[in-house]
Amino acid sequence: MVLALGGCGGALNYRGVLAQNSPAAYREFLFRNPNHPKANEIRRLLDDADFRAASQIHTSPAYRRYLEQHPSGHNVRQAAFWSERLAYYDALSQMNPEQFRNFLKRFPKGRYASEAQEKLQR
Repeated sequence: MVLALGGCGGALNYRGVLAQNSPAAYREFLFRNPNHPKANEIRRLLDDADFRAASQIHTSPAYRRYLEQHPSGHNVRQAAFWSERLAYYDALSQMNPEQFRNFLKRFPKGRYASEAQEKLQR
């Protein structure tokens, strides 16, 4: 029995993937059909879904995960901004020199780098 309808647990065709409307279905479709004519559209839907998920979690690691999965994605600028900002505030809330060192390793030229350097020197 072939699960080609998309509604029977298999996300194998385009319409079935759209009906399921889930990141898991998008990933399954792209895994099985990387060169499908609608693959770029599905990649865009997956990009948006993954960014929404990162936004709901709203932590630096969540945005970093998005950036790793979609290095040239549609939402890269926003994800990079939030990843850095939240990482800085995490370091600031702990006021631990090691946290600031880790922050500066990840964002040596970021918008909060000089402030982190200042905190580290204190």
